Amino acid sequence: MIRFSAIFLTLAFTVLYGFGHEAVKIQTIKIGQQYQFSFNIEKGFGVQRDGEHKLDIYRLKPGHEKASNLREKVQKYGEKVASLPKLSGTIARADKEYFSTLKSVSVPLPSSKTGTYVLHGRILYCSFADKFCSAQSVGKILP
Repeated sequence: MIRFSAIFLTLAFTVLYGFGHEAVKIQTIKIGQQYQFSFNIEKGFGVQRDGEHKLDIYRLKPGHEKASNLREKVQKYGEKVASLPKLSGTIARADKEYFSTLKSVSVPLPSSKTGTYVLHGRILYCSFADKFCSAQSVGKILP
């Protein structure tokens, strides 16, 4: 019984660690009328090559200040203006189904629209050591 409890607790902590974990750090630079995104994958993790990643850029309409969180701002006041292209990068040595690094991408913005922009979506990743996969929620106000 003690052995079962130890295994159960180990699995439970692994799942809780994965929930909300940010395995992919995203840096954003605005250059003129475009955003450049670079990705840094934490060591021991990989981004799914065939995963249905979704990263979109939204422009927030006036009144978004009333919303209490970023998800609500995007849902009620967001206007989708661009999507990041399909993620690509270097194939991981640990498993051919994953990327160990991701290429930077540039996304142009409509020149006539000013305002607050948000990157919103998800990235699917896995831990090679702990053998779990999860979705990282991305919600970030852009500079």
